[in-house]
Amino acid sequence: MEKLIKKFLPLIKYVCFSGMTAVIESVISLLLINFYGLSEVPANTVGIIIGSIVHYLCVTRGVFHGKVNWKTIAVYASTFLLGMLLQNFVVWGIVKLIGDALNENIRYLAAKACSLVVSFFFMYFIRKLGYRMVSESGNKEA
Repeated sequence: MEKLIKKFLPLIKYVCFSGMTAVIESVISLLLINFYGLSEVPANTVGIIIGSIVHYLCVTRGVFHGKVNWKTIAVYASTFLLGMLLQNFVVWGIVKLIGDALNENIRYLAAKACSLVVSFFFMYFIRKLGYRMVSESGNKEA
């Protein structure tokens, strides 16, 4: 059991950090929807941007054991746009699919949950590969 936990510890940490930042993103987005009248996709975009800054700092050090530097920023930023587009597409699609069947807060939270599930594993494995590449290139330069 200990070997299994050790093997999957990076993924477990990534899940925890992602969950924490998903809450941050969702709260910010709901505040923007309810207090500033933004629609779901713009509010989601602002939430993602703020949450991603927190997520970058947490996963760079805590999951991928990287340094906060221009190489890891490049990895994260290059995947950030892809992840944001994927999440916003899913939010848009789910909101359209649900329509007016639910109130806007429940509709947004359902769409947000779906977008997080869809993007989670895709982004984890892409970032894991990117961090490995910049780490190996740093080792070759040393």
